[in-house]
Amino acid sequence: MDNLVDFTKAKTKHKKKVKQSVSDSDQALLHALSQLQYATIDQLMRLGDITSVRGTQVRLKWLTENKYIARLHRAHASQHKVSYAYRLDRKGQEAVRMLGTEVDLRGNLTPGFLEHALLISEIMLLCKELERAYAPTITIKRLLHDYELRTLQLPVSPDGYVHFLITRYQYPIIIEVDRGTETQETIASKIERYITYTAGGFQAQFQVKAATIIWLTAGQQGRLLNLQKTIEKVLTEKQATDMSDWFYLSTFSLKEHYNTVFLQPRFLLPFAGSTPYTLIEEVNQPP
Repeated sequence: MDNLVDFTKAKTKHKKKVKQSVSDSDQALLHALSQLQYATIDQLMRLGDITSVRGTQVRLKWLTENKYIARLHRAHASQHKVSYAYRLDRKGQEAVRMLGTEVDLRGNLTPGFLEHALLISEIMLLCKELERAYAPTITIKRLLHDYELRTLQLPVSPDGYVHFLITRYQYPIIIEVDRGTETQETIASKIERYITYTAGGFQAQFQVKAATIIWLTAGQQGRLLNLQKTIEKVLTEKQATDMSDWFYLSTFSLKEHYNTVFLQPRFLLPFAGSTPYTLIEEVNQPP
């Protein structure tokens, strides 16, 4: 998300060309969707600081009918209701590319892929909401979505990366989102690659001294405890137990708040039992 373009600052000749078809409100929604790639209406409204649900629904309907965005059905195995997510369609992709924003919508649109993408959008959005709420104490130096990280051809592929600056502290955070579908063997292999990569290659590539790896699982508590055990096993086998405080593990959903994710004790650490830890401790929450 480093080089995202604000529609209001686009070159005049390009801006006029887009405005022939879409309104300023439509442009704002397209811009928000270009940042998140996949998003629910709630996520789009939060990113754009939009308050009118009905107005947003009307604009999304118009953009869908005119092929600027695609409406995607979300699967709810245990709920008898229909809900949607959105991504840019052909005309929407052309519009944001014309204004300097590249999009990458690769991926097999299975229900699992979509829900994983929405969880990534959620943590990206929470990073931005944290910065918005605590500026200037907290600022984002760098924020990368998974599609941007893929272009770096890293030896391991995170789902996101954020580098917070908090007063005199730096918080580089690697983000992993787990839907509970990967086997423990697959997770163990990824942890091994993280151990190797963060032994020096990561620091050189991202120009940081160290990083925290947060593993957010959409599974239940049992899945979280299994992740903890898997990481402990790999760290022990690789004689890397000194890296245990690099890994922070927590459950996660689409109904989170930035304070509870970043500023309150909720994370488990390897070899630390059930004691919850806080990810960022140098910030006082407002009363």
